[in-house]
Amino acid sequence: MECTLSRHVSPPFALTLLCAVFLSLVCACDKLEPVGFDDLVNDALPDLAHDVSADVDSSDTPEEADETELPFVPEVIETECMGSFAQGAPGTRVLADLCDAIGEPVGQGTASVHQITDASELFQGPAARGQVGDWMVDTGVARFIIEGVDRHSIPCPYGGSPIDVSYFGESPTGTPDHLGEICFFMQLGRTVAPRSDADFEIVADGSDGGAAILAVTSHDTLSDWLNLEAFAKEYVGFLVNTPFSPEKDLHLTLTHYYIARPGDNYLSYLTAARNDGDRFQHVLGGDLIDSGGLGRFFNPASGLQGFGYLDMNPEQMEYLAFISDESSHAYVPGIRGLDDQGEVLPDATYLAISGAAAILLGTTDPIALLNKGPQALREPGVVKLEVGRSTVWSRRIYAGGADFSTITDELFALRGQATGHVKARVVDGAGLAVAGVPVAAVRVFSAVAGRTETRFVSDVDGWVEGDLPVGSYTLLPDANDRAAAAPVPFDLAAGDSLDLSLPVGEPGLIHFDVKNGIDDSPLPARVTILCDGTCPRPTNSKLRDVTFDGIGANVAAVFFIGVDGHMDWPIVPGTYRVLVSHGMTWSVYPLGTAGEGPNAGGEVVTVPEGGEAAVNAVLYKAVDTSEFLSADFHVHAVNSPDAPVANSERVLSFLGAGVDVLISTDHDFVTDYGPYVRALGAEGQLATMVGEELTTFTYGHFNAFPLQHAPNDRNGGAIDWAVDDGPAMHPRDIFAAFTANPGEQVIQVNHPQSGYFSAIYLDARTLTSHADPTLHRIAPAEPAPVTGDTGLFDEGFTAVEVYNGYSRNSFWGVMNSWFPMVAQGLVPTITATSDSHRVYSSLGGSPCTWVHVGAGRDTPSTMDAATFVSQTNANQAFGSNGPFVRLWATNAAGERVETAGLLASGGANHEVTIGVEVQTPLWMKVDTVTLYGNLVDTAPLPGEVNTTEPTSLEVASFTLTDADLLPSASPGAEPTRLLRYRKEVTFTVAPAADSYYVVTVEGKSAPSMVPVIWSNTQPFAFSNALLVDVDGGGYDKPPMTRAAGSGGGHPKATPQTRPLETREDWEALRRALIERLR
Repeated sequence: MECTLSRHVSPPFALTLLCAVFLSLVCACDKLEPVGFDDLVNDALPDLAHDVSADVDSSDTPEEADETELPFVPEVIETECMGSFAQGAPGTRVLADLCDAIGEPVGQGTASVHQITDASELFQGPAARGQVGDWMVDTGVARFIIEGVDRHSIPCPYGGSPIDVSYFGESPTGTPDHLGEICFFMQLGRTVAPRSDADFEIVADGSDGGAAILAVTSHDTLSDWLNLEAFAKEYVGFLVNTPFSPEKDLHLTLTHYYIARPGDNYLSYLTAARNDGDRFQHVLGGDLIDSGGLGRFFNPASGLQGFGYLDMNPEQMEYLAFISDESSHAYVPGIRGLDDQGEVLPDATYLAISGAAAILLGTTDPIALLNKGPQALREPGVVKLEVGRSTVWSRRIYAGGADFSTITDELFALRGQATGHVKARVVDGAGLAVAGVPVAAVRVFSAVAGRTETRFVSDVDGWVEGDLPVGSYTLLPDANDRAAAAPVPFDLAAGDSLDLSLPVGEPGLIHFDVKNGIDDSPLPARVTILCDGTCPRPTNSKLRDVTFDGIGANVAAVFFIGVDGHMDWPIVPGTYRVLVSHGMTWSVYPLGTAGEGPNAGGEVVTVPEGGEAAVNAVLYKAVDTSEFLSADFHVHAVNSPDAPVANSERVLSFLGAGVDVLISTDHDFVTDYGPYVRALGAEGQLATMVGEELTTFTYGHFNAFPLQHAPNDRNGGAIDWAVDDGPAMHPRDIFAAFTANPGEQVIQVNHPQSGYFSAIYLDARTLTSHADPTLHRIAPAEPAPVTGDTGLFDEGFTAVEVYNGYSRNSFWGVMNSWFPMVAQGLVPTITATSDSHRVYSSLGGSPCTWVHVGAGRDTPSTMDAATFVSQTNANQAFGSNGPFVRLWATNAAGERVETAGLLASGGANHEVTIGVEVQTPLWMKVDTVTLYGNLVDTAPLPGEVNTTEPTSLEVASFTLTDADLLPSASPGAEPTRLLRYRKEVTFTVAPAADSYYVVTVEGKSAPSMVPVIWSNTQPFAFSNALLVDVDGGGYDKPPMTRAAGSGGGHPKATPQTRPLETREDWEALRRALIERLR
C-alpha cells in the first residue's frame, strides 16, 4: 500500500517508533506484514487515547546543573570480593564491582580469553563474521567472539561488541553461529568506539581456575550510521521532544567487561560508564541487537506470548531470545525481582523492526520516558551521573542448542523462580520413540491466554526434559510430518518431577519429481501446498514464528526444489492441493485450461497415515523470451539484518522461480552468491553479480553492481558512507565510489519516493534540491543565490527503481518524478525489483527487470556481464511482475528500434508506429496496453510524493481469446499443445518536436496471480522511454527546458501539524516510517 502521511505529527508516540526505526534496514511496506498481520497489530497496539504528556507537572522540572562546571573527584568503590578501590584518572579503564558476575565457579573446566590468531578458531554458521584479530572468550561450554577494532557504516559501526556465539554443551564442534551483533547504545544515538588493540585488556585469563575477563575501554562517540534527530524533524515532522541528544559529547569513559566463568553457558556483559567531564550528565543506556542469522524472535512476555514480533510495537521483556533449528541464544537484562505470585518483574523494554531490536534498560515504559522533555530525566532508566562517578549496566548473553531448555533451565534458576521438573517422551501409535520433534511448553492462564515458557526438541530416544516455573501447562508437539494427538495438560508444583507420554500420529511424505516437458530434463521449481480445508498442522506464535514470512492460514508449505528436480517432503497426513511452478514465463502444474489460472485448485493429493503420495509435475517454457535475460536488481539475504534468509536458500528460491540473473544487494554488505550457486550445481541455470545496497539513514538507498567482493573485509568491502570522524558522503561521492570499481556499473536509486528524491527535496521540474546538506551530516553548502539549489541532486546514477514489490501507487509516485526528468533530457533506466527480504511471502524475481542482450547471450550460461550492464544503462529493458513485453517502433522509412532507444521520425508531424507485443503463459491474462508521452507537469512538490496516475495518450483494451493462443516457442514443442497468449497492439503518433513515449501493460480485469505470486496482485509491466528525434539532431530538444532563475521551482511544502491520537494514526505512521526506511 502507498503510505501518504503528513510529515508533521505530535511527538509522544512517534518518538516511541523512532526508537526502533533507527535499526530499520528496511523492507518494502508490501512485504512486512504476513496474512492476518492486522489482527495481531490490533490486539497489541498501545492505547493512544491517553496522552502521557498530560501527566507532567511543568513546575517539577529537574535542575539544569549540567551547565555548572564541577571538579573531577575520583569515586571510591567498596566491594565484597575485591576490596575497596578508587577510580582512576579520566580516560583510564572504568573500575567496577564485578563480584556478582565473578562469583564462585560452579562448573567444571577452565575459562579463557585470548586474541584470535588462527582462522581455524572461528565459527561456522550463516551469521559468522569473526576474524583473526577478534577476541575469544570461552567458558568451556560456550564460546563468544568479541569484535576487535573495526569500522563500517552499519547499525553497530565500531568494534568491541559480541559478534559470534557457539554452544559446545552438546557437540565438540559447537553450534553454528546465528548472532548478528549486540552493541551498546545510549542517548538514542551514541555508542563506543575502541580505536586500537590497546583498548582491549585481559584483566584475568582464567588460568587460575577462576573467571576469565576481557575489558574494552573507549569513549562515548556518535553512532554515525544513525541520524535520529534529522529523521524526526524532516520525515515525521517535529522537533524531538527529548533531553537525550546523540549529537552531544557526554565526556564519558566506558568499559565493557566480558566475564566467563568455567562451565557456564553464558557470558556476563557489563558496561561501566564514568563521567570524566566537568558537568553531571543524565544517561539513557541500552543495546542494539542485530538478530543476524536464521534465529526467530522469542519472548514469552511479548504480546505474541512466544515466537515472532510486531514491528515498532514496544514490548516488555524478561529476556529476548533467538531460536533456530540448530541453536539458540538469549539476551538477558536484569530484572526488578519477583512479584507476590513469583512472577518476574521486567526491567527492560524493546522495539523490534525488520529483524533488529532496540533495547532500553531500566524501564518498561518508553513512551513516558521519551515523551516528557526535561521531565523524562526523572523517569526510571535514566542515570544521573555526577562528575567522577560511575554506573554499571549488567546483562548476560546465553548460548544453547536448538532445544531452548538448555538456556531456560539456567534462567529460571538464576531468577529464583519456583520450578518443577518435567520429562516427557514423544511416541508414535506403536509406542516407539520419535526424535527431532519441537515441543512447546505453554503455561495456561485461562481458556484463551497462555505463554510459551520454553521449546524442547525430542532427543534420539524421544525424550524432552527440563525445568518449568510452577503453573498449569499444555505440551504441544509441532512435528512437520505428524499430527499431534490430544494436548497433554498438567499442573506443576514446586519440586514436582513428572514423567509424561506425548503421543503423535504417523508420518506422511510426498515424493516430488519435476521435469521440463520439452526435453524431459529435471527442473528446479517452487512448490505450493494448499490445505483442502483446515490445515492439520496448527499455525500460531506459541509454536513457531508466524509473523515474519507468513503466507496464509490455508497454506501447508511452500518450498523449492533444486536442479535435480526431486524432493521428498515430510507432511502431516491429510488431503492437499499441490501447485508447481517455475516462474512467470512457464506453465504451471497442473496445466489446467485457458482462463482457469492457478486459483483453479491444483492437484488433489491425499497422504494417508503412515503413508506416502507422489506428484510427477511436468512444466513447459511457454513464452518466447529470446534475446532477453530476467534479473532482480534488489535482493536481500542473511547478510542484511532484516532478511534472515540463508544465502543458499536465496539461491534455491531464484532457481525455483526461473530467474536468469541474481544480483546481491545486501544492506551495506557486498555478498557473492557465486559459491552458493556452484555448491548447488546450478552454474548453467543461474548467473550472479556482486553488488551492494548502500543504505544511508536519511538521504536514500543506492544499489550498484557489479562490484568487487573483498573476502577479507568483514562486510565484503562495503563503502563506509557515514565516514568515521567526518561528514557523510555526498551523493556524487557515493556514485564516484561505485564507479571506481573496474568496468561499468549500474547505479540505481532505490524507492526514491521514500528515499533520495524526497529526502533532498528534489524539484523534478528543475532537477535541483532544497534540503540543507547538514541535516544529513553532509558538508555544508551555500544554496544557489537564484534557484536556492543546495546541490544534493547529482546525475551520477544510471537507473531508478520505479516498481518495488507490487504497489501500483508507489510506481506512479516515482514515475511522476521520472517523467519530468526524461522531458528535460535526463533518461535513467527504470527498473522493477522484488526487494525481497523473505522466501515464501515475497517471490524473489517478481517483479523483475528484463534486459535485452541479443542472441547468443540470452541464457545464464552465455551471459556476458559487460553487455548486460551496458544494455541496462542504455534503457534496453522493461519491468514486469509477469507479462513479457517486446516494444518496437518504426518510421516511414522503415527504420526500426526495439525495447527502447532513439528513433528518427524524419521530420515534424511524420508518423511513427509504436508496436507492443505481449506474451503470457496460459494461467496469466492481460487486457490493457496504455501509451503515455511527453508528460511535463507530474512533478510533486519538493519532498512530497504524487501518486496520481497521469493522463495517457491512448488506451488499447481487449479480451484474450482462443485465437490468441500459441504453442510453446521452445524448439521441439508440440504444435497442438497451446501454452501461451500472444497479443500485438500498435499506436501511431506524429510528434511535432522531439518526444518520448512509455507503455504499460495490465490485466485490469484479470484474476490475481496467487499462489505463483503470494500477493493479491494482477499482471503489470512497463517499458522504458522510446525517444523520437524529429529534427535529426538527436533527443536534444526534449519537451521541457530546464528552468533557470527565479520561479523555476516549487515552494517547499509545509504540511499542517495534527496530533497522533488514534490506532489508525499509529498504523498509518508505522507504515509510513517503514516505507521511508525500507
